[in-house]
Amino acid sequence: MEKLDTYLREELQKCDPDRYLVSLFAPKDRREALWALFLFNHEISKTRFVVTETQLGLIRLQWWREEIDKLYKQHLAPDHPVLQGLEAAIRNYALPKALFDNMIFAREFDLEDVSPQGLEGLINYADLTTTPLNKLALQICGDDPMEEVVQDISVFSALLHLFRLIPVHQKHNFILLPETMQEAVQEKLMTYIKIKPQSPLLKAQYALSKIYLKQLKSVHFDVNDPILNKPPRFKELRVALSVSCL
Repeated sequence: MEKLDTYLREELQKCDPDRYLVSLFAPKDRREALWALFLFNHEISKTRFVVTETQLGLIRLQWWREEIDKLYKQHLAPDHPVLQGLEAAIRNYALPKALFDNMIFAREFDLEDVSPQGLEGLINYADLTTTPLNKLALQICGDDPMEEVVQDISVFSALLHLFRLIPVHQKHNFILLPETMQEAVQEKLMTYIKIKPQSPLLKAQYALSKIYLKQLKSVHFDVNDPILNKPPRFKELRVALSVSCL
């Protein structure tokens, strides 16, 4: 296999370009670990879309749970680049196992094919699927995983992501954000526009989220508007400028 960091970088660029962009605001020597972490998140988050039965999804998530457990028991990672990257990250940055377990547990909800109960339920879902990931990322970067705004930024970015994915989810009959909740979510999103993150990683994620919010507002939150199929103009430059100003 090609050099591990090259593989992880190129895979993340393909499957999650936004988190790849965010990773570029981390110290260079921490990026490989971040790429492995973000690819792990991609692997478990896509479970609902790559299985045909609930039980198969649970088996897939359990495989990841068991492999992560092996890494903490100092078993060698199998010939799997994401696990190999995580093995080094766990060893080098003392990442808490509970946060990996929480991420996997949260994805089991996706397999139940039920919508969260109201706005509070949706916020809880956004929190459970994204906050543990950001805490792990912050620890890798040497920043404070308990930074005061980490949960708010996690929920803000996750809600925006869910909003933008409505058409994709509808094609898979996966309704996390029903039409009846969309107005309430729009109002909730506006409560996150004055956050002051400290870490460069959170600054980048927050800046990117605000760019997507502006794009959604420009089409009056019409998720079927073709404009949303294109990346916001000068996205990378706008994030860089925002990070330097926050």
